[in-house]
Amino acid sequence: MGLRSTVALISVFGLCVVVACDRNREPQTQTSPTTTASAVTSSSAAVETTPTKPIPPTATPTLGYTPKLVPMKGQRGSVTFDVSLPQVDGSGNAAARDRFNQGMQTALDDLINEVNDRKYIGVQIWTGGVDLRPGEESSRVTGITEHLLAGVTVFGWEGAHGAHPNLDVTTLVINTATAQPITFADVFPNQEVARARLRELVPQLDSTGRLKAGGSNLGDTRQSLEHEKFEKWLPTPDGLRVYVAVYTALGHFASVTVPWAKIRDFVAPAELPILLS
Repeated sequence: MGLRSTVALISVFGLCVVVACDRNREPQTQTSPTTTASAVTSSSAAVETTPTKPIPPTATPTLGYTPKLVPMKGQRGSVTFDVSLPQVDGSGNAAARDRFNQGMQTALDDLINEVNDRKYIGVQIWTGGVDLRPGEESSRVTGITEHLLAGVTVFGWEGAHGAHPNLDVTTLVINTATAQPITFADVFPNQEVARARLRELVPQLDSTGRLKAGGSNLGDTRQSLEHEKFEKWLPTPDGLRVYVAVYTALGHFASVTVPWAKIRDFVAPAELPILLS
């Protein structure tokens, strides 16, 4: 599996249809002469929304790692980007640190390449969600523990002739002992059984009700959930946080935290202490 534990481009060009494109591959080191970087403490968004609840906090510096956001600006092909990229620095495991940083860079590179490959014109990419329910998530380092580094990127983007803005969410979890990504397959040895269990649980746990939506002009999210692979996920102390694609009119994604107690029996025994660290 690729560098990121789960990498997917979600782009939408119908009024009420979300198309999920897995970009699950090893990152390619890419450079751009138009890209600049420096550390900052907050991200800027081209589309502003009023938070309805606090954005989850960035991880606390610990164990020789310091989280930060790095502004990346430039142009490649038809794409102009101005984003803040989650990174870590410090004296922790250098291999794990570099693998995490490269993975976050690859999330941006893959989106830029995907959009350029589709020949879209005048595309702008910015940090922050288009919707994702205001305040639910932002690009950040989400976890630094003895056993892992975790983070998420949230990029909004739109072409010159797009019907509406789109949203791209990428998650990454790195095992600090091996400097390797922790994948969905690592966590759940029987992937299909685990997915079936998650498809059962997430609509029950979604407080917004979007994953129960059906039979309306917003689209039947229950039907789209049948194809959800849950490859965008992050470990949290409370459970497995998953980002589930929903129809554009419903906000592109719903984020739901599934308590560990409800899925513990499906998790590989060797992975559980790493995820709970």
